Amino acid sequence: MEHVGSAHDEQSLAVLLAAAEQRKAELQGGQQLHLEFPGDDIVSTSPVVEAASQPRMVGTKHRVLWEVLAGVYDQIGFNAAVGSDVFKQLVIARLIEPASKLRSLDILESLGVGKVPSYATVKRHLTRSAVAGWRDAICAAAYDFAAADGPVTVCLYDATTLHIESDHPDAFRRPGFSKDRQIDPQIVLGLLVDRSGFPLELHTHPGNTAETTTILPVLDAFKARHGIDDIVVVADAGMLSYANCVALEKAGYQFIIASRVGKMPKGLQAHLDTLDKHQMTDGWTTSIQEQLRADSPKTWRTVYQFTTKRFNKDRRTLDQQIAKAQDIADGKRSMAKARFVSVKGKDVGINQADIDRARALQGIKGYVTSASEDILADAEVIAHYHALFEVEASFRLTKHDLEARPMFHRTQDMID
Repeated sequence: MEHVGSAHDEQSLAVLLAAAEQRKAELQGGQQLHLEFPGDDIVSTSPVVEAASQPRMVGTKHRVLWEVLAGVYDQIGFNAAVGSDVFKQLVIARLIEPASKLRSLDILESLGVGKVPSYATVKRHLTRSAVAGWRDAICAAAYDFAAADGPVTVCLYDATTLHIESDHPDAFRRPGFSKDRQIDPQIVLGLLVDRSGFPLELHTHPGNTAETTTILPVLDAFKARHGIDDIVVVADAGMLSYANCVALEKAGYQFIIASRVGKMPKGLQAHLDTLDKHQMTDGWTTSIQEQLRADSPKTWRTVYQFTTKRFNKDRRTLDQQIAKAQDIADGKRSMAKARFVSVKGKDVGINQADIDRARALQGIKGYVTSASEDILADAEVIAHYHALFEVEASFRLTKHDLEARPMFHRTQDMID
């Protein structure tokens, strides 16, 4: 739902209607959930009102907004999974306006949804949600909806933090590394979504939990809940350490992560030496079996891709870094830690060898996967990794648009 403007005459109304139709077409062209929305019949016009030449407004109710959100809630299967009208009302109220439980009751009153529950009833239902395992039921319903056209075998995973307004940390709400640079106690939130960004699994962890240790418990719970054997998980390089990659493969999972291409890998260098530079056009790809660590014989497939867009970005960044290093070497900038600066005794200069190596890697990005080419082709590996922004978008929606934050809750059950 999007507001395009307000009209005060017929001419401006026509302009806004045209703009709304254009915006509607743009939105429908993107990825949308497969949901059926009520038609125009949800808003009925009374014959008495139509006949009235001077209608008088006696009140407003957000009937369309409520019916659309309630319809989506039901179609996904959440109502059937939980079976609580009170919980449904609270979810929709907080989608419309993130607020406290008391404020949510006022929102429900303004929506005109019928009987609004009391504050005590809301608290009872929230307590029941933790005891009755509603999170598991909701996760199961979300998966069934996402898997309507076939099992979900490729998942995207990321973790973030939510800080809590409290001066008294406990075993669950603990200070830790915060992406929001907060010093308050926090929790770690792990989110698993499908390729379109639809949430499948949500887990909370103590605030001082290292994000890299959260992925296996989430995947194990997902696998056990839905009985899926073959899962390919896509994660940012920061989420998966070498030990994590080994543990994932040992547990039967396939993975895709970004490769940190800090220097030219020997296998890639040998391949490029035989390649005419003019052959490296936009979208050029190759894959090589290589070791991620020199002290381990373990090898995985790394898919390398060259794109013109990345080349131009890398070149701009590299030029700025070289200019900064040159200014330091020339004494135009104060001495500071910078890339390509070479210090030998009192002599400060430029490390040309490092610059040449960086130039050779411009436009190239690597993707490491444990999946064989029989399971995932090079292009599929790259496409799956690029879908990772969907889980980041889900987090941005959760943290900023919905402002979800268990700010004053004290117990783990209430936070969950």
